[in-house]
Amino acid sequence: MHFRKSFSLQKSGILFLFLYLIIPISAIEKDSLRHYNLDTLVVSTFKHENNKLMRPMAASVVTSQLMERQQISEMKGFTGIIPNFMIIDRDTRLTSSVFIRGVGALINTPGVAMYVDGIPHFEKSSFDINLLDIDKVEFLRGPQGTLYGRNAMGGTILVHTRSPFRYQGTRLQLRYGSYDETSVTLSHLGKANDKFAHSIAGNYNYYGGHITNVHTGKKANYLGSASVNTRFEWRPLPQMNIRLTNNFENTHQGAFSYGDVNNKTLLVDSVSTDHPSYYKRKLYDGGLQI
Repeated sequence: MHFRKSFSLQKSGILFLFLYLIIPISAIEKDSLRHYNLDTLVVSTFKHENNKLMRPMAASVVTSQLMERQQISEMKGFTGIIPNFMIIDRDTRLTSSVFIRGVGALINTPGVAMYVDGIPHFEKSSFDINLLDIDKVEFLRGPQGTLYGRNAMGGTILVHTRSPFRYQGTRLQLRYGSYDETSVTLSHLGKANDKFAHSIAGNYNYYGGHITNVHTGKKANYLGSASVNTRFEWRPLPQMNIRLTNNFENTHQGAFSYGDVNNKTLLVDSVSTDHPSYYKRKLYDGGLQI
């Protein structure tokens, strides 16, 4: 009987000792974990900075005001205005080769990337386009492949059209010049409310040409083009902007207005071809951005 009591007391002592060792450890572990209730923290950044001039890179920005003063209505008009930038006007818009800092390509894949409202133009024949409702055009010189992907070894051209949330109104522009060069542009930008806005612009260009085909008596380098651009923006939330853009252009242009070089006088002979030569292009680009 005495043995059983001793064993029970010994067993109880071991149990109390075990609990004594466990409880402080649990208490220490529990006290070492401090809990704080924090508000939601959102960290955000942009892949492309809005102000390119603040970045350590060579860049030029042409505003709509400068384009109006220089009467620039197509991409070739920036040649001679932007440093180290050139579009070779060889014949038609198909062969509009773009160079930045001497980097480019006469044929095949271009060495300069171009984006219109974030939509890439990978084909060089789509670089020489009519410019409608332009807000600004950015020229980034030097390799830009890290941010803009393929075809950006020489640089990148970023074309930004006007947002109907910032600009509203209707605009009509008429131009007339030598060789019956005519341009008619009509655009409208409207904002229904703080969440929905839209814009539409149309343009027609005509150029009679200054090179005569002596065989047919007709102009060899004429140009006729028409384009329509639409833009719809929806802001369901203050931090969200959904944008749908559609751009269509139809071009009919005379081609191969070349003449032979006279070996004796080193002068270019008149164009004389008996086969009709022309270039037709139907260009469309569009996209949905969120």
